[in-house]
Amino acid sequence: MLSRAGFEPAGRHAFSVEHQWTIRELAGHIRSTSFLPPPVLADHAAAFDADLTAELSRHTADDRFTETVGFAYELARKPARA
Repeated sequence: MLSRAGFEPAGRHAFSVEHQWTIRELAGHIRSTSFLPPPVLADHAAAFDADLTAELSRHTADDRFTETVGFAYELARKPARA
């Protein structure tokens, strides 16, 4: 798309970062998706949180889960006109 707009590649950079999630943050993230929004849980939100905490707590000693997230960006520039 950038090429069609008259730009030329000037570089690409990719990197990864670690993101730490708590169980509470994961529950909030789940609710922010279309998969399980708050109206779906309705009166069962507290029970969901309790079940999620019980299940996930078995897999962590410090209430944290680490996810490696990859990002990349491409640089482009307009060539100088002759």
